[in-house]
Amino acid sequence: MGIKLGYNLPHSFYLDLAYGGLYNSNTTNIIFNNLVPNQADRDRIKNRISAETDNSTVNGVSPAGKKAC
Repeated sequence: MGIKLGYNLPHSFYLDLAYGGLYNSNTTNIIFNNLVPNQADRDRIKNRISAETDNSTVNGVSPAGKKAC
């Protein structure tokens, strides 16, 4: 879908968004931490989710596209 909209994003971008969906409550954080055991990966994913959500640069991670609304 991204390519059809003019985005050429790496597969890791979509994985970060998918795993980031698990990081939102105490219950899912346990699952998130088990699926993503490396702290650097967890931090990157959290930064990606924040950057995309807030449409701002977070710890060097910038949003990949334009905000829809």
